Amino acid sequence: MLVRVRSKNGTWRVGDLTPSSTIADIKRWIFEQHSIAPQQQQLALDHQGAQQTTDSQTLRELRVGHGDMLFLDYEGEVVATGGAVGTKINADGTLTRVAYHDRADKQAFRPGMKSLRDMKMYWTLGEFMRMDAQFEFKISAQKEPQVAKVHLDGASCNDFQGYLRQFAFQQSRCGWLYGSVDEETKEVTVDFIYEPPQEGNPYGFEVLDDPNADKVDAVAEALGYEKVGWVFSHPPREDEDFHFSAREILLAAQLQADAGGKGSLFLTLKVTLDKEGQASFEAFQVSDQCVEMFAAGALGENEQNPKACAVSDTFTALVEAKPATEVDNNFFLC
Repeated sequence: MLVRVRSKNGTWRVGDLTPSSTIADIKRWIFEQHSIAPQQQQLALDHQGAQQTTDSQTLRELRVGHGDMLFLDYEGEVVATGGAVGTKINADGTLTRVAYHDRADKQAFRPGMKSLRDMKMYWTLGEFMRMDAQFEFKISAQKEPQVAKVHLDGASCNDFQGYLRQFAFQQSRCGWLYGSVDEETKEVTVDFIYEPPQEGNPYGFEVLDDPNADKVDAVAEALGYEKVGWVFSHPPREDEDFHFSAREILLAAQLQADAGGKGSLFLTLKVTLDKEGQASFEAFQVSDQCVEMFAAGALGENEQNPKACAVSDTFTALVEAKPATEVDNNFFLC
């Protein structure tokens, strides 16, 4: 089991975990790999840090699964702990204290990783190339989504967009899609939309704790329905090519990964106003490659350019055979 930890220094992948692993186990890994003392670490379930964790909580208790993200906060930019500082002799004979993480970054196989020598004493060229290939992605658009056709319930769509019209579509909102999936024809039918407790604004939304979530799933199952996707809204955007923000891409990727990953028929439905002021519903999926990169921890939000996903320093993304630090979100949509 693998859990990703996002910090101000990047996203790290913590492997060899089980549902019984505790937050203390993850903090210990962070200390060993990045020299951040456990008492300085604050791990939360959300980016804002509102849902804090305790050392004794297990991943099972927190409902943290494979590929899920935890958010790390700690004081300061420079990370150093006792015993993690060495001495470097300069050319002029003077001495300089060097923090362990500074030396490790320079010797690392890739940023955020151990050196090859720390992983294994001897490497063949073939082993090295196979190792390196695991962190390289040649970006290519997926021509067709896994879902062949989508059927929407008109009344449910009208109810969803009707609420948004009260705010002139200047509020973001989301909901769960329930219906059925035909595995043979790859068609998805949406019969109703459930809107969980949430807070929205023009820039996004935050889903709150939902005490009725399990009941909704149980009632839907009793009626012969299942969760087949999710829907979100955003205010109209001036750029017609700006379909998804990086945050929306990452959320869609996470939900597809949770629903089965590669080949999943889990649907993303987007609603906003078109140029004529009419509500427009569009169905999307993110590509299998996007889901794979997300699960590996290769993608992140891009504060400078929301139209593209940032690429983690640990990974290499090749766009038209050239290394790129970001990938246009439209590459991932299908």
